Amino acid sequence: MPSGKFASKEWRGKKVPAIDGLPIDRGVAMLLGTRHYNTGVPCRNGHRAPTRTKDDRCTECSSVRRAELLEKRHRELREMNEYKRGNG
Repeated sequence: MPSGKFASKEWRGKKVPAIDGLPIDRGVAMLLGTRHYNTGVPCRNGHRAPTRTKDDRCTECSSVRRAELLEKRHRELREMNEYKRGNG
């Protein structure tokens, strides 16, 4: 595969446009069986990260959301432990 930002993948003998080695279309990504694709267009939060093929979600948005949920859960656990110490 040629190096650089824009390249192409081979699928059934045809060249498929790709960005950073990922297909630029979800339908093509599904046909190729890749987990991610990259349209080059930013998501609604401004990330230019690859998008997951299975659920059409930006990988960067997913990472940010996961970090927020983990922080919320840790905060809840700390509060619960503090409550138990004070009332236990």
